[in-house]
Amino acid sequence: GGQVTDNLRVADGGASGVDYAQGAAFALGQLAKLQNGSAKISGDALTVSGAAADVATYESVRAALSGALPGGIKLASQAITGPVASPYLWSAKRDGSTLTLEGFVPSEGVRGTIVNRAKGLFPGVNVIDQMKLALGAPDGFAAAAATALTHLSRLASGSVALSNAALSVTGKAADFPGFDAVTAALKALPGSVTLGKAEIAPPTVSPFEWSATKAASGLTLSGVVP
Repeated sequence: GGQVTDNLRVADGGASGVDYAQGAAFALGQLAKLQNGSAKISGDALTVSGAAADVATYESVRAALSGALPGGIKLASQAITGPVASPYLWSAKRDGSTLTLEGFVPSEGVRGTIVNRAKGLFPGVNVIDQMKLALGAPDGFAAAAATALTHLSRLASGSVALSNAALSVTGKAADFPGFDAVTAALKALPGSVTLGKAEIAPPTVSPFEWSATKAASGLTLSGVVP
């Protein structure tokens, strides 16, 4: 459906050992995947530039260019860009026996790492993957998401979210050790991760009982405090 303008001329002088028909067909095949761009063969050197509409296409073109090229051509340079998300958002929400993963991931490899981490931390929980591919992830994104999932695993319910490198945690702790562990960990976040919002409720105890017992050996305080 596109208009093709043919400005080609017949000439001698091609590089030895190069099949220009194969090389040009390959270059056009990659260019067809892009929203816009250009491909050029000079001698045996291929140069490709352009913009991909989505990360899957971005990775496909870059993978094709990184392998052995047909027709005796060699990659001189490539400048392929993809969609960049800003801010780079990611989240995980636990609701009963369901864990929902949303937001952006930079690659299928990182997606697999996060999903496997979630399944390991939440055995028996149904993990729903609604994450989408997008470029622009901050440094250490995969590690930050893993840290967020670890915090969420200590809660009975709640959610964790990343906005670039800012981590937010909300929810209710399953028990007091979990409450203490999460609140302590949020004071010493790894790498470049910063704390956004932290709203963690301690577990509910019913009946709420407290007591003090005095004996010759001293005073014993028991029960719970808010």
